[in-house]
Amino acid sequence: MNVRNIIIILVLVFAVFGFLNNKSKVHVKPKWVEQKIADLPFEPTPNEPEKIKLDFSAYSCQGKTHCSHMSGCEEAIFYLRNCPNQHTDGNGDGCPCERQWCGTCGEYEGF
Repeated sequence: MNVRNIIIILVLVFAVFGFLNNKSKVHVKPKWVEQKIADLPFEPTPNEPEKIKLDFSAYSCQGKTHCSHMSGCEEAIFYLRNCPNQHTDGNGDGCPCERQWCGTCGEYEGF
């Protein structure tokens, strides 16, 4: 046997030994890791933010028909739901003035 064959055999033996040794180890978190995780402060985040309650008491139908006439999303929703001849909901999804005031209306109660 020459030196080259001995080196190859030694490398193979170490590789097999390393593989078998690594395979027998079970990967378990040390107890100190579990304890550290348990000590972390935990504050659950709400599933959904609280929605903004709509108060229409300050509004009345006064002929406003377009988003540019409105002063905000709440007023636009009031006009769409209560006043005739509205041109505030171009796509007909029930949420008025999406580009100017309301976005998707998702943060408002009732949507």
